[in-house]
Amino acid sequence: PWHVANLIKGMGLGVANPVNDPGSKETEGRSQQVDQPFGRAEASIYRSCVALANYLAQDRCDIAYAVKEACREMANPRTSSWGKVKRVVRYLKAEPRVMYKYSWQSPEDLTVDVDTDWAGCWKTRKATSGGALMRGILLITHWSTTHQTVVLNSGEAKLKGIAKGSGEGLG
Repeated sequence: PWHVANLIKGMGLGVANPVNDPGSKETEGRSQQVDQPFGRAEASIYRSCVALANYLAQDRCDIAYAVKEACREMANPRTSSWGKVKRVVRYLKAEPRVMYKYSWQSPEDLTVDVDTDWAGCWKTRKATSGGALMRGILLITHWSTTHQTVVLNSGEAKLKGIAKGSGEGLG
């Protein structure tokens, strides 16, 4: 909660309205607004806020995808990048704390759930895959990654997602 409070205060969103979801998928039409690169000081503030959100995302699977998308623009942040971080912080204002309850259960098999979004990024046409490793009802780990290369079809994207999930499960 301390890090969430610092993010809210640092971004000046103390009186902002909270939102119910941490991010929304960017489409080509939404980015037609004037999109200027940040100056040096603004870029530094952006990077520090995203770094703190990325630290929080290690334990918060609900913000992992939205923070990953904000991290993709750390090298060259623009005015449209700020809205992504703002939305995550407004979500954290609504849900400042998440508690995982680990109740006793009998030994069960590991379950790996994987999902992919083929060519989900409209700028790079790269796919995104994510998943969760569960033991019974307990969350062991989670991930959300953008593929390094452009895949040619949804089958290839799903295969890469399954390979990533298999690796996590074996690990």
